Amino acid sequence: MGETKQIEPASTGIRAFVAALPRLPRRLPVAYKMAVSFSLLIVLGMGALGAAVIHYQEDLMRRQIEEYGATIVSQYAATAIDPVFTDNQFDMQVLTANLVKDHRIEGAALLDPDAVELTAAGLVPEPGLRRLPGAADPAIRSAAWQGRSMSGEPIELVSFFAPVQFRQVTAAQAVITLSLADVQQSYRQTIHTLLAATALMMLFSVVIAYWMGRRMGRPIETLVAATDELGRGNLHIQLPDDRGDEFGRLNTAVNRMARNMREKHQVEGVLTRLVPGDVAQQVLSDLNDVGIGSKRVEASVLFVDIVGFTSLSEQSEPEAVVDLLNEYFAYFTQCSQMYLGVVDKFIGDCAMIIFGTPRANPNHRFDAIACAVLIQRLLQRANERRRQRRQPPVRVRIGINSGEMMAGMVGADQRMEFTVIGDAVNLASRLCNLGQPGDIVVGAGVIEQLPGAERVSAEPFRQVKVKGKSAEVATYCITAVAERDAASMDKMIDEILSPIKTEQG
Repeated sequence: MGETKQIEPASTGIRAFVAALPRLPRRLPVAYKMAVSFSLLIVLGMGALGAAVIHYQEDLMRRQIEEYGATIVSQYAATAIDPVFTDNQFDMQVLTANLVKDHRIEGAALLDPDAVELTAAGLVPEPGLRRLPGAADPAIRSAAWQGRSMSGEPIELVSFFAPVQFRQVTAAQAVITLSLADVQQSYRQTIHTLLAATALMMLFSVVIAYWMGRRMGRPIETLVAATDELGRGNLHIQLPDDRGDEFGRLNTAVNRMARNMREKHQVEGVLTRLVPGDVAQQVLSDLNDVGIGSKRVEASVLFVDIVGFTSLSEQSEPEAVVDLLNEYFAYFTQCSQMYLGVVDKFIGDCAMIIFGTPRANPNHRFDAIACAVLIQRLLQRANERRRQRRQPPVRVRIGINSGEMMAGMVGADQRMEFTVIGDAVNLASRLCNLGQPGDIVVGAGVIEQLPGAERVSAEPFRQVKVKGKSAEVATYCITAVAERDAASMDKMIDEILSPIKTEQG
């Protein structure tokens, strides 16, 4: 009767193997410890790793050629739609000939529904492969086959097929042929390179590990340099974050911080374009104190409305309408900036501009009138150009009113905006609707309390019944401004329109 041996558990055997390994002295430098550890890891792991990498590389190359072939044949089919459906033989031949100029493409062809070549260049698949896909076939299919090179040697090929369709009507089939020789050669080269790299890694693992240990301080220096760049205002740093150790996490944290700072900087830029500059600075200075609230101010409001915009829209394409609005909204914005006004909002084809808030301006009444005159004079020049291009003129009417109003953030906690509210604002909107194209209608309070009234010429317009008030409100129509102000406006108009001249030139 033979002896019975007791089989130890696998975990016990592993622990015994590890215990039998020579222990590294604790006081050895990190570089030496890393050298020995790396040597053991490479010897134990490179065999399995090499097999996995080779398998992965083969699969990756196959996927790459399939993705490349599918992409090229899709583009080929899409480009061939017009020539095929119009039976333009010349364009089909040029398209196919240009395609095979790529050294990676062995052949290309366009086949009709009977698998007859409409045009072809280079190697074309065998007739048995030439068929339109059935209902169960994918839109893009592939088939491997063997052909012969120019020297007569056999060559492994793969062809990709895609239907040439327009509105679900298939008129032809696009075919491209790729060679697998490069893939096979690349696969063999990868194996040789991997084997050589494995041998070198095993040979020099001690040296590499020692060098890595000595260079452990480099990531720290990189992090210090990155933080210095952030301190100097360079927010476009990007540290490599593909490390799996603590340094990698630190790099990721620094990149995230830099990205957040860039986003905040971008938000600041966008915010200053969406709300008045003073409001933007106030919001950014204390993000925790942004809330709904307003205060009573004395200011002026200007409404400018494009007359006949509906008919202009009906005569133009939507893209042209948007371009027109953007062009004239840009005019309104630039004119308001010339006189310390801010665009509160765009409402359809109308713009609302405020003067005297959020930054106090004692001359807000005159600035509002001057901005309105500047807009009308600028549009006269712009309409001259439109007439030269045989385009209909664009005319606006403007209403202005001054008085006490509430200014501040209104809305909800989820969505708020800066604006002004009050009877004076409502009256300005109504005055805009009362005017004719080219008119500037202002409330009596604008003229009566205007400092330097000699700079503005106005005529009585009409009496307006205001809701909630028994007495009618007098209004005036602005006819002109002082000559020196008009001369200044001409220079402003030249400045605003000069970029357009440059683009047209």
